[in-house]
Amino acid sequence: MSQGAGIAGILDLGSGGGPGGAWEKLCADGARLFAEEDFKKAGEAYTDALSFISLSDRRARAAVLLNRAHAHIKRNMLREAVWDADGAIALSGSSVRSLYTRGLARRESKVSERERERENTKP
Repeated sequence: MSQGAGIAGILDLGSGGGPGGAWEKLCADGARLFAEEDFKKAGEAYTDALSFISLSDRRARAAVLLNRAHAHIKRNMLREAVWDADGAIALSGSSVRSLYTRGLARRESKVSERERERENTKP
């Protein structure tokens, strides 16, 4: 596979929720769909997975948001990708993966410097 295989290699399923849980299965489905380059359905699987993850499981929620952000990037839904990366940063701090994903989406969308400043000053 082309570029999708490279990004699929960095996708993370997160942890928590116990083995065999609904969100883990949805994440596995999302990863499979992403590898098959069905980015719309992959994003939908990650969205569904979020509804099964406890709000207190910040690490898992952040990982799924980043997976969905990569699916958004592949669909050229760049604003949504930035939003998901920002959500992951809010949940897990400024991890390298979160910052990379947000930077990738911003680069792709050529977000203006003014918009970046507004995003950085949001409470």
